[in-house]
Amino acid sequence: MYHSALKVAQLYYNHSMNTDEIAQAMKVSRAKVSRLLNYARDEGIVEIRVVDRRDAADPLVADLTTRYRSLTNLHIVNVTQDCSAAECLNRVTQAAAAYLADNVFSNNQIVGVAAGETVSLTARNLKRRGYRGIRVVQLQGNTVAGPTGIGYIAGILQPFGDILDAELLLFPVPFVFFDTETRRRMWDEPSIRLAREYQQKADVYIFSVGIGHLTWERTLIHAGLDDNVERRVLLDHSIVGDLAGVFFRSDGSYNDLSVNERASGPPLEFYRQVKHSVCIASGSDKVPALHAVLEAGYVSDLVIDRHTASLLRGFQP
Repeated sequence: MYHSALKVAQLYYNHSMNTDEIAQAMKVSRAKVSRLLNYARDEGIVEIRVVDRRDAADPLVADLTTRYRSLTNLHIVNVTQDCSAAECLNRVTQAAAAYLADNVFSNNQIVGVAAGETVSLTARNLKRRGYRGIRVVQLQGNTVAGPTGIGYIAGILQPFGDILDAELLLFPVPFVFFDTETRRRMWDEPSIRLAREYQQKADVYIFSVGIGHLTWERTLIHAGLDDNVERRVLLDHSIVGDLAGVFFRSDGSYNDLSVNERASGPPLEFYRQVKHSVCIASGSDKVPALHAVLEAGYVSDLVIDRHTASLLRGFQP
């Protein structure tokens, strides 16, 4: 069936033959030609992209791509003035799922996926396209939701695996380690080392920005860390957000932050290396963190609602 579908697709798309002409040439019915064309699309033999060129003429797009030089692809989602935070997020994640399918995903990729509500909602909106050879790797350790976080992580990764027909590479470590020595020893484990290698070799990262103090507050109770000490660290260093549990300052710097010595997420340099570093964001509270990661060059593709994008354009740290 695959070879028949390939031949039909070539005749239809490359040689501009209609279904009647193909049916006569191959001595099959029109209905079978239609089924083979549908099969070709479902199996990824044919990839169809919808290119919306309205963004190119949008002054807001021009302003943000001029301000943030690493931003090569910006998709702004129009929302109404009275759009609630939940509805805006839902609209953005629907648009992000379509953007990933039309512009980012392709066969034989390594896709790094971060945990979080935004990515989880995006996963639920993905549509099957018949990809082949994709591997999905977890970017940070198991989060603080539930006793271990494994069910929460699996609930985000599994939709990506199902829709992309992908192999899943789990990263079975804590979201944050109790001490640096534990992390060092865990990094030496072969299965953990393999997952970290895939994180570094990834073609795509999919994530949102976390708000620094909120992420840390959710972590403290599960990690057995000193609340007062860690709060002081966050305040002293003006931390504004995190990517997959790695915290950063308003200028995007992160290497010398003590809180990151126990973090499980990949170094932020990796975000500059991947072909598509896709950030999905909605909400005014994320603007300071968004500015930091864009200014530091950690984001190449951004899907954002218009209200948040307008606030980002006028933001002064």
